[in-house]
Parts: sequence; structure tokens; C-alpha cells
Amino acid sequence: MPKYLAKISVNFTTKPILSLISLLMLLSLNSQQTQAQESIYDRLPNDLRRQVREKMQERREEMSDEERRIRRQIFRRGTDKERNEYMNKMTTDILKTMEEGQELLNTPDHAGIIRAWNNASYKRGEKIYKTYCFTCHGVDGTAALPAARSFNKDPLKAGNDPYNMWKTLTEGYNQMVPQLHYNEVERYDVVHYIMEGIMKENNPDNYFEIDEVYLSQLPKGLKMGSNQKLKGHPRDYGPVITSQIGYKHNLVATVKLDKSTHISYDILRMTQLDSWEGYLDLSSTQHMKQRGSGYPEVEGNKLKNLQTYYWCYGDDFTVHPPTNNKRNFRHDHEWDESPATYSQSPLPKNLLDYHGYYLHGRSLAFSYAIQGREVMEMPGVNRPVSSTILEHTFRIEPGQQNLRLCVGKFNGSPDFAGLMPLEGEPDGETEGPATDQILFAAKLGAAGLGQFVAASVIGDTDALKWEIDNKNRLGLHIGPSNKPFQFKLIRFNGESGVEINAYKKYISDQKSKNLFDLLAFKKGGPRLWNKEITSQGKLNVKRYHYDPVVWRDSDEDDERGGRRRRVWVQNDPAYVYDNITVPQKNPWNAWLRTSALDFFDDGRCAIATMGGDVWIVSGLDDTLKNVKWNRFAAGMFEPMGIKVIKGEIYVCARDGIIKLHDLNKDGEADFYETFFQDPEVPHNWHSYNFDLHTDNEGYLYFAKCGRYSEYTKPGAILKIAPDGKSHEMIAHGLRVPNGMLVDGKDVYVSGQEGNWVPSSRITYIPPGLKEMPFLGVSPTDTPLFDDYLKPMLWLPKEIDNSSGGHIIADHKRFGPLSGKMIHSSFGKGWLMYVMMEDIEGIRHGSTVTLPFQFEAGVQRVRVNPVDGQVYTVGITGWSEEIAEKDGVLCRVRYTGKKAYMIDQTHIKPDGIEVKFTFEVDRNIASRTQSYKIQQWNYEWTYDYGSPMMSVRRPGREGVDTVKITSATVSEDGKSVLIKYNDMKPADQIYLRVKIKSADGSRFDEAVYLTIHKIPAKG
Repeated sequence: MPKYLAKISVNFTTKPILSLISLLMLLSLNSQQTQAQESIYDRLPNDLRRQVREKMQERREEMSDEERRIRRQIFRRGTDKERNEYMNKMTTDILKTMEEGQELLNTPDHAGIIRAWNNASYKRGEKIYKTYCFTCHGVDGTAALPAARSFNKDPLKAGNDPYNMWKTLTEGYNQMVPQLHYNEVERYDVVHYIMEGIMKENNPDNYFEIDEVYLSQLPKGLKMGSNQKLKGHPRDYGPVITSQIGYKHNLVATVKLDKSTHISYDILRMTQLDSWEGYLDLSSTQHMKQRGSGYPEVEGNKLKNLQTYYWCYGDDFTVHPPTNNKRNFRHDHEWDESPATYSQSPLPKNLLDYHGYYLHGRSLAFSYAIQGREVMEMPGVNRPVSSTILEHTFRIEPGQQNLRLCVGKFNGSPDFAGLMPLEGEPDGETEGPATDQILFAAKLGAAGLGQFVAASVIGDTDALKWEIDNKNRLGLHIGPSNKPFQFKLIRFNGESGVEINAYKKYISDQKSKNLFDLLAFKKGGPRLWNKEITSQGKLNVKRYHYDPVVWRDSDEDDERGGRRRRVWVQNDPAYVYDNITVPQKNPWNAWLRTSALDFFDDGRCAIATMGGDVWIVSGLDDTLKNVKWNRFAAGMFEPMGIKVIKGEIYVCARDGIIKLHDLNKDGEADFYETFFQDPEVPHNWHSYNFDLHTDNEGYLYFAKCGRYSEYTKPGAILKIAPDGKSHEMIAHGLRVPNGMLVDGKDVYVSGQEGNWVPSSRITYIPPGLKEMPFLGVSPTDTPLFDDYLKPMLWLPKEIDNSSGGHIIADHKRFGPLSGKMIHSSFGKGWLMYVMMEDIEGIRHGSTVTLPFQFEAGVQRVRVNPVDGQVYTVGITGWSEEIAEKDGVLCRVRYTGKKAYMIDQTHIKPDGIEVKFTFEVDRNIASRTQSYKIQQWNYEWTYDYGSPMMSVRRPGREGVDTVKITSATVSEDGKSVLIKYNDMKPADQIYLRVKIKSADGSRFDEAVYLTIHKIPAKG
């Protein structure tokens, strides 16, 4: 932008429209538009162009003299690009005031985007396809799933031209769900790659030739989208954000030192990873994208010669010991046996015992022990001279262990390396007391001192000693002490004698000042997020999901976006759901992707978000008119579980369990304690730790990802001691266990369809097993064992294509569902209740879906101890009917009305007994045609999921419809025994019930069962 454009600072008119300067700052053209040099004005329909031209004339007449002058400069001396920018901003401003113009601005310019296809868009599409799409459609276009299209041979049912392929990605089609986590251009990038990279050569009969006639017929729009990387730091994550950096450093705390300076620590080593001016590039991560698979990367200018900083554990200043990892699954899907490749596992606690960090306002202090000595460390920054100074304030507790800290290194061969008195000249010594001494290494130039790196300490320095070794490493010895002491380490890089003198003066000035007492961190600090946000709820949201069997049986040629038949809902229902508004608009631009929740005893709710926050929500009363949201914590590593234990919040994140302490009781966390450090932190973006529960003895449980993990035993459930100091694995072989439940000592865990998982499932892990059970998922394409622990209940894709968590609804106020398991589907955005029974020591399950269609994929379910109702949170799911919400908080509420529900199922020797919460119409309920039963099995293979396999004809695909021989109503009229021939164990039983109640009410419901054992007769 030319400088004179930036001088425009007044509106065209006094009307409430954006000023030109605001437009120039807020509206940026896509690079494709800029390259094409096309004007938005030129692309308008004739009638709209005339209206815009008239409004332009009106605004020109109202311009100030300065604005007229600048406009003349642009059109007389500016480039074509600058003139187009001016016209585009002015045109956009006018269009925003017009209804038709707003619609065009929000509609993609389909033809323009396609015309702009080039090698860069092809490469972007290829990257997206090979990151996500290949799991269903295959790397070479050969579909990996039965229902998916093979782009290298199949016709595309919803259209093979670019626009209709784009619509399939945008709206979904049949089992293909919308891919709204990609913007308009990215979706076209994928289409570009599929067409040119796969279909053109391998499927020419279905390849579409694009011409101008076709492009001219596409829907008109002006929005070109953008592939520009998000700039800046648009969200407030707090003083620190914990994440990966790249794919080799799996647990990093990035600390904001001031507005522009950051330092990152590898927490597994307490080693400085980087220090720089700038921030992290989060544009391709989950902080910015719904399914961001990219890694955070340092973005900015690294501080020169201030990158070396680490604790040493040997007899010299050699870098820390190698990682000693297990096998590592690299980002390019090859095994890497190199033990020092990644920072993945923590060091033994006798070397490094990381405790967490304290916050005091925007300042942070780490707490850890090095070789048994307790340390607090507060990083900081200052700029009293031309270059940046890094500062580290330490509190060292008493101990006899000598500690070594490498504080810098001169890169290259210095002309001088050694000590220099604070008052005086260098004396040539390479080691000595640190008091009033600067340790530095430097080059000499024609004008005297050249490039140098230096370090100094102030405060309690008696136990400190400097040493520079033969590898030009600046080392600090921290000697034994019988009392605690504090000091500040000051690190600096410069290029002249003037700068070293300024540095010495700064140190002298600092000596006269008292150090900040780090013990103040342990008393708590001021609030960072002191604005309470109020939202309201909507009672009885009548949003119901489709009939699942219609989904299964629907023709693939079903019209895209067609409305399927809704599931049956009783009149005046016993259960409804309420929706509480999540404050996505907040002062900190925090993205509330609600991933987990739990309750305090007083009914307040603690909610974790995928971006690292915890919020406290109150006001969850009958009316939901005054719901209060307070931000309690931020910056944690992708939490997927939360538990309130004795009034304190525990968060399950990628790096383990964090216990949050509000030290001064002001409503915000001051100490983020690492209660349990995960023994292995994987690098894959999808390697979450899921859920958090406790048993009746206080042990904590969470589940680890399997297929996307490098854990010793992939897909493990960890059981952590109540004090967090020890743990054990109780099961392994899970894929993506996005939820679990601990009820007393009974453990249940979900599983999502995928490789080695034929369909979604709920597995029961009984207590007291002699051997740790294997749950079926291998990290390779060969199984680890010949068999696995079968699930209590299989869940077919028609009701759950990606499981969430579950809970026992253990409050009597929850009506007929009290005492039952409530299971959530992340993929569908549904809830279902689960009924259980034991047959010959094997737990069996059956399930019925509740009718509600939630606006996001349901992640977690919890019971509010005050009102007894079930609450849910979730994030964007997989179903086309729920993709629009980033985060939700909902309540399923018992109304007290009569419930028409299936209450229990029992497997009998010759059939299935169904118990109801109501008395049935005996005449209708005794008819065999009132019921339908289908059965099928699944295959356990490396393939992604499994087709439905016939029970009658093993090894053949197909669903068996069984012949029902009788339906016998019980004496009390509340149960029916449905008998059928040749009853066999089956992975999946589908039972449809269409009857009436004794009072004439319609009842239409489906129940799904898994039968492992058929009880003996008699």
C-alpha cells in the first residue's frame, strides 16, 4: 500500500459506514485477485453496478479536500494494483449497505476461484487430501471404505464438475459429511487435486473438462476466500501457552515476556527451545482451524546468540542426556529408532522433577527440582540498550548438590573468552566467582570489541561460580547452600564496546534494586480476566435427529441436503433438552470449543475448552435467564477431560493431569500444578488424552490415543494414584477412545470405528483381571494378539459413527433414566441410554437413542448434583446436521411427564424380552408384525471399519432379517417376550418396535443389542 493511502482518516460521509482507512486496514484482497488485477466493480451485474456508481458519485461529492487529493494521486500516479485496491475497498463499502450487495459479498466467486487454479492450489489440495481424505478415499483414489467413492474408477454420484464436487465438500452427501473446517478456496483446492491428480489420468470417463461456457453458468458471487496465513496473535491465551513446537518437541511452554518477545521452554528438559521477537504461527493448528493438523512453529526473529540455555547433569556443560524414547512414529509414517530424535519422555525424577508454574499477573515462575534441589525460575526481558536482554530470576532451595546451568554459547571461534570484572578490564581467567563478574566471549574488530555474548548475575551470588569451557559454553555453577537464596541471571548479546559498557552500567544499576520475591507467586496474583460474561438459555429446544434406519437404508442417490424422516417423539415428552448460549464473543477472543465438563457440589460447572481454557459457569437454574461465565484458567495443552475433586479442578491435557490452584480465592487459577506428568507425550496432532474419572478409592483414570500415538502400549487406559505419584496401565489396544466411565471399580471405555475397530463400541473392563486386557487395536497392519476383549456393546454407524463419553445418571430426579448409562456420540451429536445385564459372567449391553439432535458433536456428559439433570458439552462433529457449532452447553431435563420408553432388555434362551415404562396395548403388542429384527456380525481386520457380515452365512456380507415366531405380553402388561428361530450370538441385533400403549399412545422405537452368550433354558 502506498504511504499516501495510509493518511486517509475520515469518512466519506457522516453516515455510520466504515471509513476508507478502516476498509484499507480490515479488508485485504486475496492474492489471486491481486494477481488477476480484476476489480470487484467490474464483476458486478449491470443493474447493481449502476447503483454502486451512483453511490460512488454521492460519496465523491462529500469528500474532504485531503481525500480528493489522495484519490487523484491514486488514479494519476498509482499502479493498476493500487487503483484496483482503492476501487475494491470503495465498492465493498457500498455493497455492505445493500442487501443484494451483502449477499454477493458472502457468496464465493466460483468461476474466479477456478480460473485462478495454479500449481500452488494443486499442492495445497494434495496436502489436504493426503492428510485427511486418503483415510476414506485412499492415497491413489482407491476407496478404503465400502461407502466411499474411488476417485480413480467410480462415477461421482453428486456430480463430477468442480462446483458440484465443491458442494459435496460443503454440504455433505449421504455418508459424506461437510468439510466446513476448510474455507471456500481450500475446498476448491481439494477438488483441483482430485480432478487433475487422480481422475484425469486414472478415471478419464468421469473427468470434467472446464470451459468458459461452464464457468459463466456458475452462481455469481464476489467472495474469493483466502489462503493467506493468519497474521498476528488474535487470541489471548494468557501469559503462557503449552503446545508442541514442530514435531520433535512435544511439550513446550511458550511464555509471553512482553508485547512482542517470547521464550519457549521444553518442559520435559527445562531447556530453552527458542527466544525471539514475534509469536507462534498457529494458523494451521486447532487454535485457528476446526481440524487443524499442523504444528505450532516459531514465527519471528530469533534473538541472536541467546538460544543456548539448559541444565546439565554430568560433570561438565554437556547438553542433557538423550531422550531414550521408545520407537517413534514419524510424521512421514516411517519408524525412526533414533533415541535422541524427539523430546517425548520426561527425564527421571532424580534428574528433573517438573512441578508446574505459577502466575502473578502477566508474570510466570516455573517450579521444578533439579537433581533434588527445588528451583523457582521467572523469565523476563528488558531493553535498556540497543539489543534485547533476557533475564531469569531464580530462587534456589537449600541443598548440597552442585548444579550446572549452561547460559550461553559463542558460535564460532572467539578472540577472547573469560571473565571481566564489573568494574575493570578482562583478566583472562576462564573460571571464578560470579559476584561482580561478567562472563563473556567475543570477537575483536578493527574498531575494538566486536560480536559478543555475555552473562552476569546479581542478588545472592555467594554460591555462584562462572566457567567458560573449551567449547565456548558459558556455564554457571550453583553451589551447595544451607539456606534458600535468590539471584537474577542477565544474558546479553552485543556487537561493540559501546554496548558492553551499556550492559555493565545496566547491571550496576540493577544491583541497587531489590529482586522480586518469588515467594509472592505462592500467594496468588491479580486477576487477568476480570470481566464476567452473562448469557441465557433456551428451554425445550425441539430439534430432533433423523430416523437412523432411514439413514442406513437410504439410496446413495438421495438428493444432497434432503431432509430425512425424523425419529419418533412422544407427545408432551418426559425428556426435553435446553440450550445454554456459549459466549464465543468475549473480550479475549477465546474460542470456546467446549471439550469437557464437571460440576462442583453447589451446581457450578467447570468447562474445559480444546484451546486450553477452563471456565466456571454459574446460574444453571430452572430458567437459565442469567447464566454467568468466568474465565478461570488458560493456556493448557488441548484438554479433553476435567474432574472436580473436593472442590479443586483437575484437567486432563495432552501432557497429563493439571491441578489448578486458586491460591488467593479470587476466581482464577494461580498455580498450574503438574499433578501427573504423562510418561510419553506423542507428537501427532491427533494424540489426545481423553476424559478424566475417579473410582471409589480416589484413583484417577484417563484413556490415551492408540493409532496416532507412540506410547509404549498404544491406546492405553492409565490408572493414577490419588497422590499422582504413580500409575499403572489397566488396558491397551484402543484406537481413539474419546470417552470413558468409571463406576465404582467398573471401567467402561468407548471406541471409534477405524483400523482394527469394526464399528464404534463400548467396552467393559471388569476389575480384578489377572492379565491386562488387549482391546484389539495394533499400531501396525498385523495384530498384536490372536484375539481381544470383545465390547459389551457394538454401536453401528447408523447411530454412532464416532463415540464420545458416558456417565451413569445416578440422580433420582432424572426420572426413569436414573441409574442408566448415558452415552454420547461425538460423530452424530446424539445421546443414547444403555441398558446392561450379565449372562454367565459376561456383561451385555443394549441401547436406545434419545431423540435430540444437538448442535455439535457431544464430547462429555455429566450429572449436576443440584438439579440432578444431565448436561453435555461438545465441539464440531462429523454429521452434516451438527457441523455449524464450535461449542455447546446443553441440558437434558426430565419434565415429570409420563415416559413412553424401553426400560430394559433381557436376552432369553429363545428370544429377547423388552420391558417398557408403560403398559402396552395387548392386542397390538402380541402381533409379530409389530416387530422387526435384523442381525449381523463384524470382521476384526486392519481395514477401516467392517461391512455388515451375515450371522447365518459366516464369511459373507449381508444383514439377516430373522423370522419372529411369537410375541408374548407379560401379566402386568409392561413387557413383551419376542421369540425368533435359530437364535445365535451376534455382534449386532437391531430390534424395531411399533406398538401402542394401553392408553392409546403411539410408540415407535428401535433398540440395538450385542449378544455374546445365550442363556441356557430352564
